[in-house]
Amino acid sequence: MSIVRIRWLDAEGKAVFTRPLWLIICGKRRAELSSEQIQQAYSQRSNLEHFNRFGKQRLLMTDFQTPDVQREENWWQIVQLAYTQLLSGS
Repeated sequence: MSIVRIRWLDAEGKAVFTRPLWLIICGKRRAELSSEQIQQAYSQRSNLEHFNRFGKQRLLMTDFQTPDVQREENWWQIVQLAYTQLLSGS
């Protein structure tokens, strides 16, 4: 586990926010990530959370139950395609 401090700076090098963002990075390959890559991954977090919530509540992402892994993966792909179609239509 690694702890990373992220600070946003403006063009003059002054802090944009008064408090830094502290993140915990886990995994065997965590040392291969730069601070910029970590910040970019974190910034995508809200999109992932929106997809998971919307997918579960509106697209029945977790309601399809089957013992067949391939069918479950196919269902997840259908849900992702539906989400993409809805997102691009707005």
